[in-house]
This record gives sequence, structure tokens and C-alpha cells, in this order.
Amino acid sequence: MAGFDEVSQLKPYKSMWRIKVKIIRIWKQYTAQGGETIEMVLVDFKGDKIHTSVKKDLVEQFDPVLMEGFTKILINFAVTYACGSYRTTKHAYKIAFVSTTKVRPCEELPMNLTGFTPAKFLDVLDGSLNTDYLVDVIGQIVEYRHVEIVSVNGKDTEKITVELRNENDVRLTIVLWGKFAMNVSDAIQLRADHAVEISTCSIHTILAACGLEHKSSEVHFVPPSVTCPHDDMRPGSSSSSSSLMKGCCSSCFDSFVEDVVKMILDTRQPHWLRLGLH
Repeated sequence: MAGFDEVSQLKPYKSMWRIKVKIIRIWKQYTAQGGETIEMVLVDFKGDKIHTSVKKDLVEQFDPVLMEGFTKILINFAVTYACGSYRTTKHAYKIAFVSTTKVRPCEELPMNLTGFTPAKFLDVLDGSLNTDYLVDVIGQIVEYRHVEIVSVNGKDTEKITVELRNENDVRLTIVLWGKFAMNVSDAIQLRADHAVEISTCSIHTILAACGLEHKSSEVHFVPPSVTCPHDDMRPGSSSSSSSLMKGCCSSCFDSFVEDVVKMILDTRQPHWLRLGLH
């Protein structure tokens, strides 16, 4: 990208770098040694990522201009060696803001530039991955324990344990702490509440379509009657299988129920769920 350095080119002993990056992760972290700092993961247009820290003395200066999901131009910062455990990227170095670092708004990088590279469950489970690095995982939550409050370094901290499964039904247990635990817990509860709402609305909508007793306030709409083409399957015929809807075989009625549920899901599902966001 003309006029900008690439993340892969960054190295120590120089501060006059100029990069255009998207903030794909941002959080505040507290340690006894460093106090409260801002930690970020940045990605450039090539998909290369680098960890970035803002030390406690500079948090107030830069906090208002750093937001997850936004693209920024960063000018004049330090580059130091990345080492230790729990590293967020494979980059050999990391960025450290200094008092003269400049943060400028700019045109956004593509939305699909997420920096998300999910690890395979089996690679996590068999211990073949380097434990110095954090990994991304994606899966369906199939089990979870309610949030616990545990003492960590003398401070009460939230903890939640969830079990994920992938497309091959391989299971992976993960533990989340602090606000991340609460975010996941809130999302699980929201999804559960939403499922109850969809189920209730679907039931009363189908009952109304069948001309049966229902709660009108829960009816999404009264769909038109199903035209069943299976004369030999309709109630009353020798090979019929009954359904709640008059003049409709069980097969067509099952299809009708699926269509109703899908239609209600499409209209009532929260926007963030349709986008697959957390």
C-alpha cells in the first residue's frame, strides 16, 4: 500500500514508522507490575497481525481514539521484541505507543479483514500447538456451567466453562474469565430467551392457521391454508396419516410448520445473530 509500511516489515531500532491497520481486538489489562494498560491486536491490508500495547501513563491520552473494528493510521511508535507466553500473534515484535505517537482516522480496510484464523480442535487437543501462542477457535456451544466467582490474585473474578463442538462433533472445553465470561454468559441467555420467544410465537401461529384455540397476541401472522396435492394421503383415505390441519396430510403439514418457523426466525431474529456476531 503506497505511502505505508507493512506490518511484516516492522522491527526495532526505528520509530518513524507509518502503518494503516485495523484494530481487530482491544482490551484493558491490569498487572501489579504495569498497572492498567491498553492491549490491541492490529492487522494490515495483507492480513499480517501484530500485538500493540499502550502503557498506563498513556492510557488517558489514547483511550478516546482507539476503538475495536476501526481502521487507523499510526505514526511514530516503538517496536520491541515479543516474548513470553500468551502471545496474540506470531510476529517476532510488538508495537509500543510513545507520547509522540500519532493516531489518525482514515478510510476503512475491508470488513472481511478480521484476522481470524481458527485452529483445528484436534490440534488443540493433541498438544501439537505451541503453547506460547493464543489461538482462535470456532464452534457451537453445547454445554456450559453457570458463571462462578473465584479469587484470582486476591480479587474476585468471573469464570465460565463452556464446551464447544465442531462440524465433526469433536468437543473442546474452554474457560473464559472476567468480562469475557460475562459476555458469553449474557449471549447464551439472550439466545435461550430468543428461542423461547420463537417457539411460543410459532406454536400459536400454527394453531391459528389450523383454526384451533390460540393466543392472538402471540400470532405472528395467519398463513394461508396449505394446498395438499397428495389425494391418497389426506385424512379419510386408506393410506392417510393425520395432521392438525384439515385437508392436509402429515407430510405437507410438517413442511408447513418448517416454513412458519423459518419465516418467524427471519423476521424476529436479532440483527447481530443474522450476521453471526457475538
